[in-house]
Amino acid sequence: MKESNKHIERGAIFYQPFLSEQDVLASGGVSTSVTYTNGSSVYNGASSKVTFAQDLYGVQSVQLDLTLTTTTEDILKLSSTHSIEAGSGTVTATGFTAPTIYVDGVATTTITAGAHQIIVTTATAFTSDDIQYGTVTGFLEGSIDLSVIYNTALSASEAENLYYKKRHRALIPTGDLSELLDISAQSGSLPGTDRWGNIITPALVTIYKDSVYSFLFNGSSSKIDAGAANPLLGDVTVMFRIKPYGVGGSGAGRPIDNGELFCFLNSNGSISFRSNGATSATSGTNAWSVNNWSHLAITRTAAGVTNIYVDAVLSGAADQSSGTPVTASSNLFLGNNLAAASAIDGMLNDIKIYSGLFSVAQISQAYTESKGGYLL
Repeated sequence: MKESNKHIERGAIFYQPFLSEQDVLASGGVSTSVTYTNGSSVYNGASSKVTFAQDLYGVQSVQLDLTLTTTTEDILKLSSTHSIEAGSGTVTATGFTAPTIYVDGVATTTITAGAHQIIVTTATAFTSDDIQYGTVTGFLEGSIDLSVIYNTALSASEAENLYYKKRHRALIPTGDLSELLDISAQSGSLPGTDRWGNIITPALVTIYKDSVYSFLFNGSSSKIDAGAANPLLGDVTVMFRIKPYGVGGSGAGRPIDNGELFCFLNSNGSISFRSNGATSATSGTNAWSVNNWSHLAITRTAAGVTNIYVDAVLSGAADQSSGTPVTASSNLFLGNNLAAASAIDGMLNDIKIYSGLFSVAQISQAYTESKGGYLL
């Protein structure tokens, strides 16, 4: 995420998840009578709003992931002349020149109460100088999870892919799966938190625009400190995309590392995963290649039984042992280890960790719904 990356990064000039009031404040926003719960901003229909005092130039598309309590709601004011609202089950885009409106990935203005994604796009750019979520003339009763504003007109296929990615985000944390970490360079700037509010601290990491915005590591001292929120001792699924320029620091660049649970690149094109700092489960030699993007998914049970998937296909032997999981001996680092001795040489992005085991079908879905942004 977190919404195929191609379609978030292509022209995104404003990216705002509504995880917490602190998250909004960090982006320069002011919350009025808004509560935050489960990664959403909640509006009371009477006085709630979130205001951003900044100018956005060349606006052509707006994305809103939200929930409406009724079919008549004031949603977003962008300027004195531009706004988005719903009236009697119809989405309107006031002030937009010849807008195309998408609801849940389909070109339509019809909307019902409940959770939806709205995208409004126009070929005629305008300036947004008064951003107010939750109000136009009246007030929204409902919630907003995410908003992205673009300086490009999104296509029908982009709108469709954004909705499928939203569905993936919504479905994954249910049942036996809970998303613990979700870090991406999708906003085009170094984030201070992931989408769940976990504080992350990049060091000597830059954002590089390849086919998508991604974290660029220098092969020596770059790293991202993702904190110590979870020891990762139970069933886990780890996913990330990687585009190496080489094998990385110490001949074994590490996409993730908490001192005991870590994975590292091998010079023969394979990748290894350990749960106890010593015992390796290893993929086939197709896990990575220089200057190419790969999607890695690793499932590991609480007993250390591990499977590694490359581009949604099992790579290496099934049900390998990566050792019995032991308690982390450092914070969770991305793209390196605590000692900064095993940096990735290349790009890393879309790093996600879940408690629970993805099925093969879920891994395939995650791979398919994100691959468009990487020109695969």
